[in-house]
Amino acid sequence: MNRVLIILCVITLKAGAQTSAFQLADSLFNVGDYKKAIELYQSEKKFLQHIIKK
Repeated sequence: MNRVLIILCVITLKAGAQTSAFQLADSLFNVGDYKKAIELYQSEKKFLQHIIKK
């Protein structure tokens, strides 16, 4: 039960405030640098998955 609560808190906090990696990826996407934007999105996704597994 506690683990589920922690995961929900992390997801809620992440939804409320973008990380700098997401902000940068969004900016890159907006200017047309799709390859770099996708790389940043993927690296952030891996990081978040690692945190949730703990």
